[in-house]
Amino acid sequence: MSPEKFELLLRNIGNTYSQLVTEEVIEAHPLQMSEYEDCDSLEIEAIPGLELVFSEITYRLEHVYVRLRNDSGCNLPLYTGGLPEPFRSIRERKHAHQLLGKPISSRLEEFYGSDLYQLDPKLHPETQIHFQYGTDSTLKVIAFSLFGA
Repeated sequence: MSPEKFELLLRNIGNTYSQLVTEEVIEAHPLQMSEYEDCDSLEIEAIPGLELVFSEITYRLEHVYVRLRNDSGCNLPLYTGGLPEPFRSIRERKHAHQLLGKPISSRLEEFYGSDLYQLDPKLHPETQIHFQYGTDSTLKVIAFSLFGA
């Protein structure tokens, strides 16, 4: 996926599956029930490392997960497509802080860290970004989600 197409996807978080397909934001792929027990959602992972999560009731896109690195011993597919700026320049926690400023919230645990930001309102006014880092502060996952989803 090109950086421009990825940005278009971010602008369309909250739209339904059928809207995204009709407007050619995504290609049509069968929606699958979530593999997680406590989750009532539908998912598409047509591009390795890029997971789109839809509401089971409304079919609207609520989450976009981008896996950039795995923990040791984990062999999940990684996203190798393009990301728009500033996301393509963020490889470590310090880069996120330099480029995006102080996060809304941060967590630092024994095995990982995370930062929460609001997406630039020009791209989407109701979307948050959750950066997940490994113990070495290397960026592992970027999650884009609707507030309250």
